[in-house]
Amino acid sequence: MNERQGDNMAVKYKEIGDCLEREILDGKFENTNKLPTEKN
Repeated sequence: MNERQGDNMAVKYKEIGDCLEREILDGKFENTNKLPTEKN
């Protein structure tokens, strides 16, 4: 992975994180323990 790809991934995950944060603040996820992350 080159540096630019790494930067793109970081930006992508930051955007996903910001989106999730907004949805949590909007009350779409009442239980934050059940966020749609990877399953164990």
